[in-house]
Amino acid sequence: MNKNDYERIEKVANEENWTMGTYEDAVKDDAIYFYQYSPAGEDFSFCIPFTEKGEWVVDEVQRVANDFDEDEHFEMWAEARNSVSGVPDIRTLIKDAHDIHNMITDLGISLGHLEWEEN
Repeated sequence: MNKNDYERIEKVANEENWTMGTYEDAVKDDAIYFYQYSPAGEDFSFCIPFTEKGEWVVDEVQRVANDFDEDEHFEMWAEARNSVSGVPDIRTLIKDAHDIHNMITDLGISLGHLEWEEN
């Protein structure tokens, strides 16, 4: 993917309150990282493989959204409540897992509105 496509993706991600790693890091690491804080304050992130085709990023973000398991995410943090300080109450964890899923889904939808040049 060229730097222009990366910057277009980053602009959309920023509009959805996501932060991305740099283009140089993506080229070096063969991955694109997305970061955001959830409403309950979780520092949430995911990465997708770096690719030559910008539109493939849209498919990968949508795949992450489709694969996100709210119950599994909730259970991970519910179990961590005994060993990790600052983990919120159960009700907050359930809502936060749902909110994270929506955040990723919304990012995928917004990225899906980008138009790509034929290569």
